[in-house]
Amino acid sequence: MMKNKAILITFLFFFSATFLNAQDNSGTDRVLYTNGSEEYGIIDLTDLNEKGIIYFSTDTEKKEIIYPSQIKEITVKDNRVIIGKSVKYLNGDNENRVDDYFAETVIQGSVSLFKVFGTPFDYALESMNGVEALQVTKNGDVINETYKGIFYLAFEDCREGIKTLEIRFTLTDFIKAVNKYNSCMDPSYKSSIEVKVKETLLEIEPRIGVNISSLKVIVNDNSNYEPEELDMNNSISVGIGLVLRYGIIKDRILLISDIGYTKYQWDVSSGSKKTFSTPIEHREAFFSLGMEGRYTVNDFDIHATGGARMNVTLFDQSQDPTVRLNYNDPNFPLRSTHLYSPSARKSEYYACFIELGLAREIKENIAVGFSAKANFGAEEVFTQKEDRHYDEFNYNIALSFFARYKLKFVK
Repeated sequence: MMKNKAILITFLFFFSATFLNAQDNSGTDRVLYTNGSEEYGIIDLTDLNEKGIIYFSTDTEKKEIIYPSQIKEITVKDNRVIIGKSVKYLNGDNENRVDDYFAETVIQGSVSLFKVFGTPFDYALESMNGVEALQVTKNGDVINETYKGIFYLAFEDCREGIKTLEIRFTLTDFIKAVNKYNSCMDPSYKSSIEVKVKETLLEIEPRIGVNISSLKVIVNDNSNYEPEELDMNNSISVGIGLVLRYGIIKDRILLISDIGYTKYQWDVSSGSKKTFSTPIEHREAFFSLGMEGRYTVNDFDIHATGGARMNVTLFDQSQDPTVRLNYNDPNFPLRSTHLYSPSARKSEYYACFIELGLAREIKENIAVGFSAKANFGAEEVFTQKEDRHYDEFNYNIALSFFARYKLKFVK
């Protein structure tokens, strides 16, 4: 009986030790060597990023350095896999060299992308041409942009839609380009990494155009006569502006602001009951805030914008224009009334606006287009309340041509 118990205890001890050892191996880092052997131990990555050095130790051996040429792959506890790669790069004397480095696979496909440690070039691309460094700097000094040429040659089988000359030296751009190429070569390709890009869109849009408007003035000269309504002729004048847009929902919903300058010119007009003694020329600056929605159809961007606008008088050359009222009544002589008080030249007023526009991209991030903006709801356009008249626009439309420049910032 005692013998059986001894055998049972020995078996349980052996089983427990074997189980614990298996647990230890499954919980430690694994090194698979190029000769096919493997070993478990502790990987120290302290100097991996800066110097490209990996330290390895086991229960039986002290910490030692292992080299990229020795290993096929290293797996650490969080399933991170580090491999050895021979990478071709350009040295300071513009000569090609090939050295072994530790690397991590970012994308695996027809063309593969790697993060390379302890080097001045950071990333490498593997294609039919081998593993080549996507190199732009050496010791912090810009020496070339050979990575664009490397992409160009690697993508030779499918360059359509991949603008290699515009790829920036960022992991985001590299991942986008490699994914696009691999998808082109294999429609069933699915990237092992999804790029989450936070992109801020800012647009700058200078514009020039014409302002077309008609002004209605109602004159009350405090006499016994009914107020006179004057409809001034069309004013057509040039205006300029600068629009800034900030993308709230990508380039579909945007916050806009614009500043600009415009001028109104009404020539001398006459009628049976009234005449103007001098033309009216009025110049003003404006500032607008609003929201814009945009929709793309067949490479054309259609936008609709609405908001509020503040207008401030800059200059008035009318010199107190006088309206002369003639009622053709012999009992009352010709009468005159001034349109402006002295404070009129410092006037400001507020209006609402809506705008429709059409644009098309002619180059990467550059578009040109045309827009029509209608301003409405403006009262007391050129004068203050103490004047003896009331004025507002019958209509006020601005037609503009513009160039749009997109600035994108990726975080």
